[in-house]
Amino acid sequence: MTRRVSSKGSSGRQRGFSVETTSESTALRVLSCSSVCAVAWRAGAARPSWRLSPHMEWLKAVRRPRSRIGKRMRATVVELRVSSILVVIGLTAALLNSCAGREETDRRAWSSREAELPFSAPSNRVNDRSDGTTYEPCVALSSRELLQLGIAPASVKDAAGTPGQSMRGCEWLSANPQDSWAVSQIVINSSGLADYKRKYRGDRWSSDEELDGRPVGLTSNAEMEECTTYVQSSNAGVVTVSSAQGRSHPPVDEICQRAIEFTRATIGRMPR
Repeated sequence: MTRRVSSKGSSGRQRGFSVETTSESTALRVLSCSSVCAVAWRAGAARPSWRLSPHMEWLKAVRRPRSRIGKRMRATVVELRVSSILVVIGLTAALLNSCAGREETDRRAWSSREAELPFSAPSNRVNDRSDGTTYEPCVALSSRELLQLGIAPASVKDAAGTPGQSMRGCEWLSANPQDSWAVSQIVINSSGLADYKRKYRGDRWSSDEELDGRPVGLTSNAEMEECTTYVQSSNAGVVTVSSAQGRSHPPVDEICQRAIEFTRATIGRMPR
């Protein structure tokens, strides 16, 4: 015998489902609520069958498209992540290649300049403490230009003296024996003029000069009879030192003027 059971709310309307059983002996208990209805049956009883009311059929129509859309969205997110990773890998490789190419160019530039040095270059002359710029003080000026500054070209010598020094550069003596003075120009890695001033804050710093549109630090020491200029070139500082030699004791302003003149003659050849 078939029995139809329906659930009704307080208003008397059906809740949207019906249950059919095939045995009169089956005891059913129907729990109803506003949106979900559950059917409980005794063990061994026939399994009830149920169906959604017509106004609930939209659930089946909505769930399937949502699932397909969700899969597509997840696939799109995965594709975007993979694409982003590939882009990062490509940019990293390009950057490494660029750095390697720049290092190779710098190495060739240093090698060509070392071949022009007026002395045999010691091993490890260019190292991680003096490789911040490709500027080479020892070959920056020709013999004629040195003579115009009152410097004897043949007096040149390596400022470092020994391999692996933290600086590289050259020293010269004046061409006039009656006016004995010396000038040196070296390269040492540095982040900038401000950092160099902090490192040597005990020195007597004057107001900065401006040469070729670039700031030039100036410090002097009257007791040592020397004057120093500083110019930033790439990741290094180019330091020029002028000093009195022998018995001559010129005023410190004159010593500084020689350092400034040598800096003016070479600053245009220093990479910015």
